[in-house]
Amino acid sequence: METVPVHSKDRITFRCRLCGDCCRHIQDAVMLEPLDVYHIGKYLKQLGLVQTIEDVYERYTHPDLLEGLLPIFLLNTAGPEQACVFLENGRCSVYAERPHVCRMYPFFVSNGERGKSFSYYRCIDRNASHFCGGSVLVKDWLYDN
Repeated sequence: METVPVHSKDRITFRCRLCGDCCRHIQDAVMLEPLDVYHIGKYLKQLGLVQTIEDVYERYTHPDLLEGLLPIFLLNTAGPEQACVFLENGRCSVYAERPHVCRMYPFFVSNGERGKSFSYYRCIDRNASHFCGGSVLVKDWLYDN
């Protein structure tokens, strides 16, 4: 995925269209944090779809190594569009408990360089239609999500 640097005080043209396009073509692109798995597991357990957190890992993720060293879990995809396993009828079936990276889209934050606390980036992807109409202040989006 391509990105461009942004600043926390930048105003970006962006409007979520609730189309689910950002949930497609994501094979091996969405890392789940342990807290994501916990919240998704708790939600799915209420629906009777899993019994344990381990069920979430087994059914909805697969392991990988980040930079060949750090074990991580990536979200599974399904179908020819490599769509998120939680995408049902064009909508997120776990929206209230969606992963952290999904909440942040189209932005992400990484450790800063040269003494900065954080560096901010905007994703540049095939969902160009999201980047028209409306606008968001980067720091407000990150705070709200």
